[in-house]
Amino acid sequence: MITITSEGHTFIVHHTDHGITPHQLSCICGMIPLKGAGFFIEQVNLCPEDGTVPCGLYGPAMDGVPVGDDDVIFEKRGDRDWTDRILKADSTLRFKDGRYVDYVQVIGVIEDDPRPHDYSHKLVTVYTVYGGPLAPQNPKDPSCSDVEASTKFWSEHALA
Repeated sequence: MITITSEGHTFIVHHTDHGITPHQLSCICGMIPLKGAGFFIEQVNLCPEDGTVPCGLYGPAMDGVPVGDDDVIFEKRGDRDWTDRILKADSTLRFKDGRYVDYVQVIGVIEDDPRPHDYSHKLVTVYTVYGGPLAPQNPKDPSCSDVEASTKFWSEHALA
């Protein structure tokens, strides 16, 4: 977990293992529109001087071919109760040096700062930041709201 302060707002970033540097993360947090309060999903485009970030998604959403079951293994990630489709290390679909994009998805919650008389500042809990297009939750995730669409998406995509 990382805490970042930008223009008086506090960002608590929980999931920081997607290859985004601390400098990039600080810039990304500063670009999140702090409109209102509540849950948000925001795509943030990186400034050219901030470089690029890794993208671990393979399949049509990244202009690739559908990823078949022969190219994946099913693996648990973190403390999740389900497995994800992970691209095999020797898959011919895998980019030798990875792949990089100049935009990220940021998912979190914005709240008014709880300090008394300081409601112009926000407290932002960022659950995750990752490079690439927005991908639906795993269909086995209990919080997945569209299991049918998620099942279709993940039948032809995989993570590296």
